[in-house]
Amino acid sequence: SYLHPESLDGDNQYECSGCNKKCDATRSMVFAKLPPVLNIQLARYVFDRETLSKRKLTTKVLLPKSLEIPSSANSSQDEQVKYILCSVQNHLGNSAHGGHYVADVMDWTTGVWYEFNDEDVTILEGGPTSSFEPHETEDNVETNQPGKHRKVSGSADAYNLFYVSQSYLSMQCESELRHFDSMESEANTGTSTASGGISDILTSVKDQRKERYRLELEIQTKNMFKDRRISARQEQITKKIFLPTSKLAIPTNSDGNYTEGNNVWVDSNFLRRFFSCQDGTE
Repeated sequence: SYLHPESLDGDNQYECSGCNKKCDATRSMVFAKLPPVLNIQLARYVFDRETLSKRKLTTKVLLPKSLEIPSSANSSQDEQVKYILCSVQNHLGNSAHGGHYVADVMDWTTGVWYEFNDEDVTILEGGPTSSFEPHETEDNVETNQPGKHRKVSGSADAYNLFYVSQSYLSMQCESELRHFDSMESEANTGTSTASGGISDILTSVKDQRKERYRLELEIQTKNMFKDRRISARQEQITKKIFLPTSKLAIPTNSDGNYTEGNNVWVDSNFLRRFFSCQDGTE
């Protein structure tokens, strides 16, 4: 609707400076030159005249996975440039002065979508939850799984959309596939890719990147559990050895000075292993 022509007629006629009278006209917005990457920002933040402060609009918006835009002002329906949704920035929270930011990004080569939430990365099957194909209806959107459908609800957090022209996207993807193909050929003693091998390369790249994602997620999970174990051990040592109320606490007098008594000795090697979880025991 942003590029849809607007009719100026009736009480909203256009005042022509050439004929010095009001007349029917059509007003439209066109792109003088289309870029390879189209950035669309939604007006999520407005000034509220009642509260005299900025606020966030939480109107839900559907995100089309593709856009067809006329290449020039005189273009017909057949002369349109197709853009593919490749990235979405989301602002979580109701305040216009702060919040949390999450990015949904598509791998240009494989078409796999990822959600980046700080250090957490998640694969988005089918793309962002609020995205849809324009030729499909809102209540009947096909998923990647045969026989299943999902209803797409609008996003109240998306505010920055990045679309890439299909021709530019194809050129970049083809360049990367050629590079990957040359690397595979060198690894296979100079053998060339057979006809139709691009599809096999694409599948291989997709599988390798998904496997890399799985391994990285596994490492992240192990590190998270290790950090939890170390924190628990530190707390355990603090309670049992170093706190004044502990039976194993270092003896002191009423002034807090060290006194001779039942001293507690902890082997430094054991303590180091205990803190670092290198011994693998709980």
